[in-house]
Amino acid sequence: MPPCGRPRPPAASSPPSTARPSSWSATSWSTATTPAELARCGAGIAGIVADASRPTILKSRVVAHHQQVVRFDREATGSHRTAVLRRLADALADAWGRADAVVVSDYGKGVVGRPLMERVRSLGRRGRRVPVVVDPKSPRF
Repeated sequence: MPPCGRPRPPAASSPPSTARPSSWSATSWSTATTPAELARCGAGIAGIVADASRPTILKSRVVAHHQQVVRFDREATGSHRTAVLRRLADALADAWGRADAVVVSDYGKGVVGRPLMERVRSLGRRGRRVPVVVDPKSPRF
């Protein structure tokens, strides 16, 4: 068992087993997924900002003959609430002085927008000089 108490998936080279359905894939297994589980694993959780109004993305994969055919994602879209984005920006400002680098990426999920990027630029101009790397999954950057 890994430190978080969840079973690890079998190695990719494992022979098929009758113990799991034929649609099994590595993504059926997970590691720590909540702040409490992360903390139990020894991870720092001070900068995690949760938005209770947005459910976790549910990804469903259709597998045939051990190959993924299609994936359906169910998720809430659109902008996050202003209060949530403000808490995220505040957490970023709190951590700025301790950061070795800042990576900005939201996989196009609506977290990173003009206000957050303006806060990053402001912190970079007036705070400690920290390298900032942006993964532009969106044309907004």
